[in-house]
Amino acid sequence: MISVDRNGEVHFWDSKWRGSDTSIGPGSRAHRTDNSLEEARKQAIDSIEAAVKSGRLSPEVANTAMENMKSRNVTIVTVGTGSARNGVIERVVGGERTVVHPERRP
Repeated sequence: MISVDRNGEVHFWDSKWRGSDTSIGPGSRAHRTDNSLEEARKQAIDSIEAAVKSGRLSPEVANTAMENMKSRNVTIVTVGTGSARNGVIERVVGGERTVVHPERRP
């Protein structure tokens, strides 16, 4: 899932379902490879364009979101579901990836 907030920040959301008790850590996060992240970025661009055409997203916010996609700025949130617990928040700025630990979240 892709979301754009009112400031034009783009978030990619993913859930990892597990049938047994386990923790979702950095090794289980979404879009671990550059290719996967690039495909998600392309899908986000298409989704942003569609949201503007449908009137669900203002052109101003969309412009900021598109700049973020061009600059490769995004937050990736992966959560555990089912018997999985925890999750991973990763911030990508200029294509550089950093896992954000819950105790260090802004």
